Amino acid sequence: MNEQQLVAEQHKVTRKEITVIGIVLAGAFLAILNQTVLSPALPKLMDAFSISAGTAQWVTSIYMLVNGIMVPITGFLIDRFSTRKLFFVSLISFIVGTALCAGAQTFELLIVGRVLQAGGRGGGPARRRGASPTPRGAARPGAWPAS
Repeated sequence: MNEQQLVAEQHKVTRKEITVIGIVLAGAFLAILNQTVLSPALPKLMDAFSISAGTAQWVTSIYMLVNGIMVPITGFLIDRFSTRKLFFVSLISFIVGTALCAGAQTFELLIVGRVLQAGGRGGGPARRRGASPTPRGAARPGAWPAS
């Protein structure tokens, strides 16, 4: 076996890796879609909850705000917890927030659901770091080198 074939054999992508990448990409797509999907629904939300346009805008604003806050917090958490734990916690947070939003009877409950969704989405950097397979013994991306 020549050197080129050896390198190609070492870099074969497994079915498990493809599945993990597919799940992460689907989750990222849904989270990004969730960021913009409510803009056309604002007039309906205003009617359903009898709120002003400024109040209804909080549905999208709070999502962006919490999402932005979660990015540096995730950087802190990724050094303390495994990527797998962070992935599952953010996924559960996103799912619970989505279910809460779907069944929200009050505007306040809708906002709480959006905060949970954004908290789960803000964990996105942890999910993306966990998506790329790291060879055994290699430092994970963003980790401090051993001293």
